[in-house]
Amino acid sequence: MSPRYFTIEQTATEYPVLTERLIRRLIAERRIPFSKAGRRVILREDDIVGYLDAARVEPPRLRALSTTSTRRSAPQKGAPTTFSSTTTRHHNGGAR
Repeated sequence: MSPRYFTIEQTATEYPVLTERLIRRLIAERRIPFSKAGRRVILREDDIVGYLDAARVEPPRLRALSTTSTRRSAPQKGAPTTFSSTTTRHHNGGAR
């Protein structure tokens, strides 16, 4: 079966998640393959679907609950304790 081709307008109609403006930007940035038929820019359906598949974000996988505690243990007695300074000094222009 031969590939289906869409103009920018047809692509936006067939795939509502892709607006004409977005498609034009993707073409200008060369982020999606395209062809020119005369003065018309055309996109292959396979390339459109490929772009959408590549932009897919999978949800994070949940880790199975384990029987061991996930709490941090208290520091060992005698172990050095480190603190990070979160205070900042402000200069007030010399006024005291």
